[in-house]
Amino acid sequence: METYQSKDVENKFMVEDSAEESLLDSEDEFRKSIDGSDIDLENNAPRFLAFNYVEKFDLTFELGMVFSNKKELREAIHSYAIKNKRSINITKNDKIRVYAKCAGEKCEWKLHSLKLEGEYTYQIRKSDPKRNVKGFRIDVMRDIKCKVSKSQAYRAKARANELVEGQAAEQYALIWDFANEVKRSNPGSTIVIGTDDSTGDNRFDRLYMCLYAMKVGFLSGCRPFIGVDGCHLKVPHGGMLLSAVGVDPNNNNFPIVIAIVNNESGETWGWFLSLLKLDLNIEKENEWTFMSDKQKGLIQAFNEVFPRAEHKYCARHLHGNFKTAGFRGEAFKNAL
Repeated sequence: METYQSKDVENKFMVEDSAEESLLDSEDEFRKSIDGSDIDLENNAPRFLAFNYVEKFDLTFELGMVFSNKKELREAIHSYAIKNKRSINITKNDKIRVYAKCAGEKCEWKLHSLKLEGEYTYQIRKSDPKRNVKGFRIDVMRDIKCKVSKSQAYRAKARANELVEGQAAEQYALIWDFANEVKRSNPGSTIVIGTDDSTGDNRFDRLYMCLYAMKVGFLSGCRPFIGVDGCHLKVPHGGMLLSAVGVDPNNNNFPIVIAIVNNESGETWGWFLSLLKLDLNIEKENEWTFMSDKQKGLIQAFNEVFPRAEHKYCARHLHGNFKTAGFRGEAFKNAL
């Protein structure tokens, strides 16, 4: 927690990092929201108002305003909090974004900023595709100064999401072209697409992809250690993302394989590990070590596909289970 004080103001104004859920969950989602229309293509520079450091104590934030770096942006938020006697929380602060929100119960002030690609510059943006219709209506009515009904707001939001994300049928119809392009641009890559025709339709079911460059890099420069994990895809069509990651000579993560499946189970993990074993040509299983967080079906899949390999569990996830079971505190943590 960071507490900011001014000699001229008796109150304390806090800019505090919190665990509020991100409105956008990945860098890719952020990049989709940028179409380049706000950039001067000739000079490769923003057309928006640049923050003037000299005027930081008399600042008015504007949509599109740019800041030379994250430190300058945070100082501007700090100064704004002091001037306006507000308690402001930093609700998101990572490599590409800074979110701020007023902590007051009836205060609706908020700020979303994004780091511009290839620069240290941060820009204030209105990026909230997951917002509720009520907030959407309030902003629209404030901007265009006329009443918008709930049904109009719902239709507008649905249309906007369709334009951004595309229709499912159109998206999945391109998957075969995507597979062919991967094989053309990176010869030797493995890409497997599974379909489900149980309902009479040839529907997408799963995808496995291992780029040749990543496969060769891992086998030639990394130790025989692989971590596997799965996470939910926060997209309209759902699904799970499975991944296999190695460790390079600098102890950094080295991505090897990704897969998209409908759900996480012993069957899908077995399918994923079987293709991984074939791709990496793993024959002497006892020379390999795998690490996981004991996801659903993983132990069963490892027993079937890699019965002689060493299977370890992630200590951080074990500690999380440890705390959930009621063993909290530093003494238990140190014992673990």
